[in-house]
Amino acid sequence: DSFNVNMAGARIIFKDLCDYEAFINNLQQPELPGELASGFEFIDGYTVNISKDGEIVSPLPQSASVVIEFNIPNDQKDANLGVLYWNGTQWIEIAGEKIDNSHFMVDITAEMANSNTFVFVTK
Repeated sequence: DSFNVNMAGARIIFKDLCDYEAFINNLQQPELPGELASGFEFIDGYTVNISKDGEIVSPLPQSASVVIEFNIPNDQKDANLGVLYWNGTQWIEIAGEKIDNSHFMVDITAEMANSNTFVFVTK
C-alpha cells in the first residue's frame, strides 16, 4: 500500500508505511543546515521524518520506500536539475530523473537512514 502527500512544490509518495506517521516540513533557503556549494541554486526543500509509536524510524523497513516528485517551476523547465541531501556536514547529490516537463523524481529511501533534509536545486 502507498499514500501520497501533496505539498505546494512536490508530492511525496510513501510505500509500505501505512502504520507509520510522516512529518514533513517545507524549508526555505535561510532554514537550510548548511550553505549550498557554488553552482547550486535552491528551488525547494523538505525535511521528512518517519515515526512509529513516537520514535523516529531509521533506517526504514526493508519493503518501504519514500519518493519525492518535485514540481519543476515554469522558468526552470530547461535547467540542469538535481536533488541534494544533508549528511550532517555537507550536501550530497542523489540520482534523480526528470519524468516529464513538469516533474523531477528522486527515491530517497536509502538516504533516509542518514538524513531527513532534501533540497531541489539547479546546477
